Amino acid sequence: IEIEEQYPLSPQQILLRDSKLRNTEYVYGVVIFTGHDTKVMQNAMKAPSKRSKIERKMDRIIYLLLSALVLISVIGSVFFGITTRDDLQDGRPKRWYLRPDDSTIYFKPTKAAISAILHFFTAMMLYGNFIPISLYISIEIVKLLQALFINQDIHMYHEETDTPAHARTSNLNEELGQVDTILTDKTGTLTCNSMEFIKCSIAGTAYGRGITEVERAMAKRKGSPLIADMASNTQGSQAAIKGFNFTDERVMNGNWVSQPHSGVIQMFLRLLAVCHTCIPEVDEESGTISYEAESPDEAAFVVAARELGFTFYQRTQTGVFLHELDPSSGKQVDRSYKLLHVLEFNSARKRMSVIVRNEEGKIFLFSKGADSVMFERLSSSDCAYREVTQDHINEYADAGLRTLVLAYRQLDEAEYANFDRKFTAAKNSVSADRDEMIEEAADLLERKLILLGATAVEFGHALRQFSVRSTGVGVSARRDARDLHLPPPSQSHSHSQTTST
Repeated sequence: IEIEEQYPLSPQQILLRDSKLRNTEYVYGVVIFTGHDTKVMQNAMKAPSKRSKIERKMDRIIYLLLSALVLISVIGSVFFGITTRDDLQDGRPKRWYLRPDDSTIYFKPTKAAISAILHFFTAMMLYGNFIPISLYISIEIVKLLQALFINQDIHMYHEETDTPAHARTSNLNEELGQVDTILTDKTGTLTCNSMEFIKCSIAGTAYGRGITEVERAMAKRKGSPLIADMASNTQGSQAAIKGFNFTDERVMNGNWVSQPHSGVIQMFLRLLAVCHTCIPEVDEESGTISYEAESPDEAAFVVAARELGFTFYQRTQTGVFLHELDPSSGKQVDRSYKLLHVLEFNSARKRMSVIVRNEEGKIFLFSKGADSVMFERLSSSDCAYREVTQDHINEYADAGLRTLVLAYRQLDEAEYANFDRKFTAAKNSVSADRDEMIEEAADLLERKLILLGATAVEFGHALRQFSVRSTGVGVSARRDARDLHLPPPSQSHSHSQTTST
């Protein structure tokens, strides 16, 4: 007997136009919107013109000159026709020097109207030099020379990626360097959209010896060069890893095994490597693993777990696969976790959770989120280092870091079966309170959590020495583009806050 199973359709299952589906062998699909009913098509607008202001201005000048040329030719042709008609006397023209009596096609004095029309085309050719066609050629030569100067500009060279400026087109040269207004929020720090794992608190112990930009600036104001020197020595002692700026010999290179709370550290790193939605990409030539994540925070967490011994290397529809450091043997072992449910992050929940089953059949709930919602969901009987962790979070926030609290709990089969039944029914519901039902089912399970610790990530590569003038609503600045020392266009930038939220 086949048992019918219902699968919910939510925004997570909808593939928008131009979406790419990876790591999927086959799908069962249903068409919801097609053609002009799709969101992308309804939001589509006419492509804006990419022509520069000087080109559009030249076009208006050429139109004006062309209109003047036509007007001159028309006026001349009208007067030519009138004069030709009045010039006939006894069937012969008075102006003998024009020899019209020898012409039978192009000029007939007896048909003044046709003569005037033919004279119009003659005037257009004779007065054609009135329009300076060479103007376009001169402008294009100037733009070509400007593009060559841009390619040779040492101030636009990006040293970190060894990328010089390359002008692929010279159409918009005159539009460069015209940044007039930059809008930002009240905190006003412009940063790259990248995060670096720099500190963490595990089992009440703070790890990470890195110094943030905020701490370095405060040390300089207070006249304390020790912190600045320590920061420079720390940064120069390790190779640059994107998303990872963590230094602490107590937990790096597998040394966390000898720490007093090694079991908590192991679970902490396992949570970082499992509780996410990242997709790994393995380079076939070098064997290195990179990650595609919805947010730079998640990518930083997975990279940190990899550098500390828990490498996430494969994801399927139903499982997550890791290379874990075994504390007993000190070697990397392969472990898999069956992915049962993903309780996604949103602005209302302020947390993300995953429910997995390990190889021994045990079910775990791994959760990470803001301290404002996570601390109220901790178990009252197991909160030995809650206050210490809260103090560490406050210190990280004062240093300009973004913090997340990590916690977990083990579920029994009956509790999970009850949740699975309610959660599936809520997701399959088509009523107006569907979201509330899903949140209620998840909230029942995300209780009595065991605190592991907290993470702290820093915005990478802040745009420094950028002076702005406050306007109350935003900020305004007139700067040349070369003065900003921006990274290459492939790196996206966003306006972000530097305080913990």
